[in-house]
Amino acid sequence: MAEAELFNERAAVREYLGGVSRAAAERLAWLDVLAERQLAAGVLDHMADPSAHFMTSKNQTVRHS
Repeated sequence: MAEAELFNERAAVREYLGGVSRAAAERLAWLDVLAERQLAAGVLDHMADPSAHFMTSKNQTVRHS
């Protein structure tokens, strides 16, 4: 997935499902893009995969398995 697509998808999920503002969703999505770059480069291991987490409206991190 291209970085722009990843960014837009992650921002939309956080905004609509997570209940955060668009600005906050975009900041978090940018962190996801940066983490994906590091994963691709082998800098991070799979345990740091940002796709395994999302922020809820109550600011609780929920882990998906």
